[in-house]
Amino acid sequence: MQETNPGFEAFLSHPDFENEMVDGHIVYDRWNLLFQAVGASAQIPIARVVISLGKGEEEQICFSDPQQPGVKIYTTDWDIFNSAPLAQSSHVRTQLESILGRKEIWRRVQIVAYVLIFCVVITWLGSLAVGAMTRVIADRVPSKWGEEADVEVLTELEDYGILKTNSPAVAELTELAAPLAGALPPHDWSLKICVMTYPLPNAFALPGGHIVVTSGLLEMVDSPEELLGVLAHELAHITQKHYVRGKIASAGPFVIFSVFLRSDSGAVGTLTRGSGMLIEKGFSKEYEIEADDTGWDYLVAANIDPRGMISVFRKLKAREEERNYGIDIPQAFRSHPAIETRIARLESKWNKLPHKTGFVTLTNQIPKPDSMPMPAELLLLR
Repeated sequence: MQETNPGFEAFLSHPDFENEMVDGHIVYDRWNLLFQAVGASAQIPIARVVISLGKGEEEQICFSDPQQPGVKIYTTDWDIFNSAPLAQSSHVRTQLESILGRKEIWRRVQIVAYVLIFCVVITWLGSLAVGAMTRVIADRVPSKWGEEADVEVLTELEDYGILKTNSPAVAELTELAAPLAGALPPHDWSLKICVMTYPLPNAFALPGGHIVVTSGLLEMVDSPEELLGVLAHELAHITQKHYVRGKIASAGPFVIFSVFLRSDSGAVGTLTRGSGMLIEKGFSKEYEIEADDTGWDYLVAANIDPRGMISVFRKLKAREEERNYGIDIPQAFRSHPAIETRIARLESKWNKLPHKTGFVTLTNQIPKPDSMPMPAELLLLR
């Protein structure tokens, strides 16, 4: 005899109805699970019922019968398992315990995943916030500080007797860089280029507006566009205040947050002099990539063929391979991103450039470096 029960809202999937779902109710008696609806019905013996979780916006409980392929009864009401026939069935209870166990494992996996995602998002947002605060603090540092830092480095190089701040090569470089300097955003410093006697091709920027170019670089480049590609990269280090930002970032997030909330005078307090380290160390991978991108934009803004930057990087890559003698240095231990990666990024930027012709024709000759002896004790550049 069927027990009196209010039923549970459900719907039926049956081969006779093709893909249509029939809304109805589940009721039960001592032996069977019954689906009832207007014009449709189905019955699954409790002893044969197979319980699984279906898919949907809500967690659906699916009842099926191996002897009735295609017949499935769905409900989202978990109270159905409180009914006596199902609660007393060991067959149902065993399946339910297995399902709830899997549900708990999945619930815990989801919780761990949510926590990890939350941590990643918080870390990412924190990194963005620290980066933004670092930029703000760097903008508070007066240009005078950068000029004083430049003097410290330049004085050290002059003491070695290898630096030229006033020579024909310096004048020619300054003239060559004038169109590029004119494409920079407004700034409160003036560009000053120096030439250093050093055999390895290199250049480095100082925070106060100086760019030091080595004699090795002048001997390596074959066109004004290649040389301007290097200068554009170094100018970007200055305009983006990479040295100052790097010094501030090294103080840590708590100091950065504290200085961010204080007056402008606190910005200088976070900087230690030590700018001579620029001779030995470069900038971070992040700053190098930013300098590539920003320098590229300066070249395009000045209507200078930016492929010179790609060309000079290819030459530097060849030099790097010669110096490594086949020894592969893991990328994680390099301060710069791999040159081949940077070349690939710039080639992609060239492919996306809408205008690939009409660049200014540069007639400048590559300056010839003045001959000066180099002390053996000079440290290698970055």
